[in-house]
Amino acid sequence: MKKSLRFLALLSLVALAACSSKPNFNYLANGPTPSPSPPPNVTTATVTATYQGNPLPNQQISEYNSANGNLVLPAIAQQNTNSSGQTTFSNLTPGTIYCWRYVYQASPTQTVTPTVCTSAWYNGVKLAG
Repeated sequence: MKKSLRFLALLSLVALAACSSKPNFNYLANGPTPSPSPPPNVTTATVTATYQGNPLPNQQISEYNSANGNLVLPAIAQQNTNSSGQTTFSNLTPGTIYCWRYVYQASPTQTVTPTVCTSAWYNGVKLAG
């Protein structure tokens, strides 16, 4: 009885060890992150704009179509953020890659233009400058 319990415990540990996997950090650093299947009924994306960790109220955010994960001009929609630095874009198609960006004049000589292109927009989009 004791031997079979030890064997089952050992077998369980081997099974757990086989299930664990480490992320491929090289892929994550050098390529797009694969996204899970989008929820079929979510058609809105909340975009949050920040600069140096602070929300950007009344900041214009532009939305773009994407070709192969790259932003395609012209913008298809533009909205300003609320006092929390957020705005919500609607009528989006699940599974479609969209791009968002803002242009912020951080100083007279520095313009910040963070851009995010993703199909996982249903989780919210963070534009951080």
